[in-house]
Amino acid sequence: MYVKLITLLCLVQITISARILICLPSPSLSHHLFYRPIIKELSIRGHDVVSISPDPINDPTLTNLTEIDIHEETYGAFSVTQWLQDCQTEPESQLNQFRKYTPQLIKMAERMLESPKVKALISNKNEKFDLFIIEMVGYSYLFAFGEHFSCPVIGLSSLDTTIDGMDAVGNPPDPNYYGSFLVKGGPNLSFWERLEMLRFLIEYRKYYFFEYLPVLNRIAQNYFNIKTKNMWELQKNVDLLLANTNPVFHIPKPHVPNYIEIGGLHEREKKPLPQELKTFLDNSPQGVVYFSLGSNVQSGNLPENTRKSIIEAFKQLPYNVIWKWENSTLADKPKNVLIKKWLPQQDVLDHQNIKAFVTQGGLQSLEEAIRSRVPMIGIPFGGDQEFNVDRIVTLEVGREIKFKDITTELLVESISDVASNPKYKENVNKLASQIWDQETKPLDRAIWWIEYVIRHKGAKHLRSPAADLPWHKYLLLDVIGFLLGVLLLILVTVIYVLRILMKYVVSIKSKYKKE
Repeated sequence: MYVKLITLLCLVQITISARILICLPSPSLSHHLFYRPIIKELSIRGHDVVSISPDPINDPTLTNLTEIDIHEETYGAFSVTQWLQDCQTEPESQLNQFRKYTPQLIKMAERMLESPKVKALISNKNEKFDLFIIEMVGYSYLFAFGEHFSCPVIGLSSLDTTIDGMDAVGNPPDPNYYGSFLVKGGPNLSFWERLEMLRFLIEYRKYYFFEYLPVLNRIAQNYFNIKTKNMWELQKNVDLLLANTNPVFHIPKPHVPNYIEIGGLHEREKKPLPQELKTFLDNSPQGVVYFSLGSNVQSGNLPENTRKSIIEAFKQLPYNVIWKWENSTLADKPKNVLIKKWLPQQDVLDHQNIKAFVTQGGLQSLEEAIRSRVPMIGIPFGGDQEFNVDRIVTLEVGREIKFKDITTELLVESISDVASNPKYKENVNKLASQIWDQETKPLDRAIWWIEYVIRHKGAKHLRSPAADLPWHKYLLLDVIGFLLGVLLLILVTVIYVLRILMKYVVSIKSKYKKE
């Protein structure tokens, strides 16, 4: 009896049940496919989770999860699809695109905070939370929730975090090789590339601190009645960052202790393929090319001349093609092409007959392709896609085609090369082995760190002192200025002494000449 009781007690795990508020407002399903496993696992582990999201999970089995749906408030105010299309039709720098769409982001913030359920949550004086998890990329105003509820804050990002997020924890990017996901980086950058990256970092901070933050301060005052602190002070109060990066794909770089990489966390549960897809793939021994521009870029909205070039290229390929085409019909559809409005992407990529994947370069799509060991052709539109596609080229697991350069000839040549050249397949096999050879699973790592912050009521003890240094001290400008001043003083003293000596020598010579 006692032996059984002791055995049972040994098997019991002590768990901490916390009340957690999560706000993830991105109007983009691909982001939420990354976030969902974390939300589910926290709920399953017994935490009481309140999630504010435009794409709720809607799983009745998650009894510890309360979801506040803000789909209309976010998707109705900001269109990621339109933004990505504008990146191609109106080519500008990433920062200028962000500046252009700032009014829509602010409109989205105001609509979300004015929605009845969110408003009720904020105004409820009896509401308490042990932790707040914020989506980091572009939504700094959300830090007001952490201040309002007086709880620790964790930043979560389905990409790498933004420059301001890195600055907030004292882990700024290095212009010698990495700026952010908005600008290309890597080893062996030329002098002019490094100069351009430094210019971008300065311009971004100028925009963020002098244009964007003042607007966020007004939001904090209007909706949270926060008047004694500005938004930068609230952002720097973040306890921990969880970023969807890994040191292999995202360029190796140093991180402070509270900057945790959880790249590769998104992994869809594998299921049998629908019969039509399975038959099409099984009956394609010559191979299949999978073409999808993700959830935000609609193939049906491509310009007519681009669509014709793609169709003509598919006709010339020696492979069958699966095309994620959002309409029910496609005029002039080649016989070797199967169109579908939606596809179970991971299951399709896992099929042994897939030879190549044509993608817009979204991070989740690239992770799925690498996990399935499929070489890629990237056609980037905007956001982090240009950085991601540049990385697949650098790592030699695929090729890049600029949207404006799409022609039938280039598509046929690029796809044929990637599908048939064993170099790409070998490199993607190697990359997959390197990325997922990790000491712990990304999801387990994310949950451990979240519960670590809960257990210790924050993680300020992991905060780098660099996060609180003024920029002139961080860059050692005061030390460099002091050393230059000392050197200048020495130089002036030496010159002064030399002038005195010269005068003395001249006077001696004059005296001798007179004598």
